[in-house]
Amino acid sequence: MASKPWNINLLSLDQTEYFETTLWATSAFLRTFNAIQKTNRVEVSLELSTSDADEIAEGIFSETDILHIMSHAESGGVASGGQKYWKYFTYSQTYDPTDLAEFIDEYESYPEVECLIFDACESASVEWVKRLSDVVPAGRNMILIGTTRKVRIDETLVYTMAFYQELLRKVRPKALGARGDRYESAHQAATHIFKRLMRKKCPFVLKKVTSRRRH
Repeated sequence: MASKPWNINLLSLDQTEYFETTLWATSAFLRTFNAIQKTNRVEVSLELSTSDADEIAEGIFSETDILHIMSHAESGGVASGGQKYWKYFTYSQTYDPTDLAEFIDEYESYPEVECLIFDACESASVEWVKRLSDVVPAGRNMILIGTTRKVRIDETLVYTMAFYQELLRKVRPKALGARGDRYESAHQAATHIFKRLMRKKCPFVLKKVTSRRRH
């Protein structure tokens, strides 16, 4: 029986040109991988650039191996995204994972995500890890790949393309633990590639987010 493809969902919370370019480039890489390699190793089930609450919920709560979120963020644990208004102006909207935790409390529905790539500035801070631990089901872990500082589009693309290239080099393991090992090895390879190409330390780090919930 053939292995299932890696499933990846792409969600941009910002609709300005910077993030639309990042979303397009990531999607193009993933969607052409199968054709170039003549394989069926990856499936992009969702590709959204939106500020609509219902569409964001669809992106967060759709079951997937990897949820790749692109947005602005700050170390204090709040994300934000801009939306085009008329032709020349944008306005910003904030997103607080505390609101998501309250939704989970009310509806008892959790994001089914193994690995979160949080493609945003300062997205691997202590506060982000703390807040995200409230949206992970009790007794479960989630891998977070985020950043330790402010990042530019060229830096995010170098890291994420290297990460996906390494991850997709092998078929998706059936066991959850083995998939976790693949995320970690892909991250390590991507950080080495980043350092060689950019000639500086990679700002992306991998952290394990353990649920703080008791039920």
